[in-house]
Amino acid sequence: MHLLGQRILWARTRDYLQRYRPAIVGITGSAGSEMTRAAIALALADSRQVRTSPANVRTRAGVALAALGATSEKMRTSWMRLLAGSRIKELAEEEPSVIVLALPGDRPGEIDFFARNLPLSVAVVTSVQSVHLDLYQNQDLVAHEYASLLAALPPEGTACLNRDDPRVAALAGKTKAKIIWYGRAAGADVRLVRAQRMPSQGYACEFMARGVSIEVHLPHILAADQLLYIAAALAAALALGGNAREAARHLAQLKPPRGNMRQLSGRGGSHLLDDSDSATPESMMAALTTLHELPAQRRIAVLGGIENLGSQAQVWHEKIGRRAAETSDIFIAVGENMRQAGAVALRTDDTDVHHFDTSRDVGTWLQQFLGKGDLVLISGDRAARLEEVTRRLLANPGDASQLVH
Repeated sequence: MHLLGQRILWARTRDYLQRYRPAIVGITGSAGSEMTRAAIALALADSRQVRTSPANVRTRAGVALAALGATSEKMRTSWMRLLAGSRIKELAEEEPSVIVLALPGDRPGEIDFFARNLPLSVAVVTSVQSVHLDLYQNQDLVAHEYASLLAALPPEGTACLNRDDPRVAALAGKTKAKIIWYGRAAGADVRLVRAQRMPSQGYACEFMARGVSIEVHLPHILAADQLLYIAAALAAALALGGNAREAARHLAQLKPPRGNMRQLSGRGGSHLLDDSDSATPESMMAALTTLHELPAQRRIAVLGGIENLGSQAQVWHEKIGRRAAETSDIFIAVGENMRQAGAVALRTDDTDVHHFDTSRDVGTWLQQFLGKGDLVLISGDRAARLEEVTRRLLANPGDASQLVH
């Protein structure tokens, strides 16, 4: 969308939000914002009229369109149709009382733009990790970017902050709004007290939400780090006056969004852990831990190189290579950045290591010997295009609709 269209779109968005005054929940962080968005929308679905952005919105225009509820492709590609169509939509449909938005922050100033243009009621910060270090240089500058969202909150608003992440915790001084802490740490208002992996699937968890014990079975959640996004959703529900126990009941249905540690059926009786969307070094290390913990005949790690790590690229890829050697029987490194990880894995363990320049041929090669009980982790940032690997390994090609596009 060209610059004039962008300006018209955001003017329309601001006018709409001022007219209807929905509570806006803005979510940012280096990892988990997509899953937190989905979890919050689900937690509030019964008690409030909720609108949320589609999966994997990457742009300013995408956020504005999501706020307006512009789902029609014709509306999304023509600002004239958008203006007319969104007005008609106002007359024909009930407007939401809550809008839940994941806010992309791929470059400096992006989160500040959203903070200035969205009248936030609740801001959620998930984590500060090693992302876009070619632009931000270090994690403290990444945290500074997220701080602009908190600074924009009005005093009557609420910040939901991850108490387990020291850089997120340090942002508390950036806001005059109320704070609801979540995490595993003592003192969290929404605390993950217990998490037990179930023999069948998923986790049985106990949360304490402001002194109230809440037990919930999460059958679709396979990664321990994702449990904190459930805690964030409970915190957001409390921020909006919801009932945490009722919210947890709905969260039992939560499935990870496309490309976020989602389990799929693979060829030959294998199972796929599709983590092909927007991996960070830290989330990839966590995904390898999940691969190691789950039962499998053989554990196979297909890892794509992570871009934009600046001077930390070699350090992180070497760490990933060592961890892949510890947690997998077969390690397939994809892309030039991951070549170094493969070399480290060869030196440190007996893992069978292979390297491919691109994702194009990995799935074709793997199809030949996947068998019953094999567990395949497919993880990388979006530049690695590892969803193509997942697509080729699906048992049912019809499942391709679940993949990142």
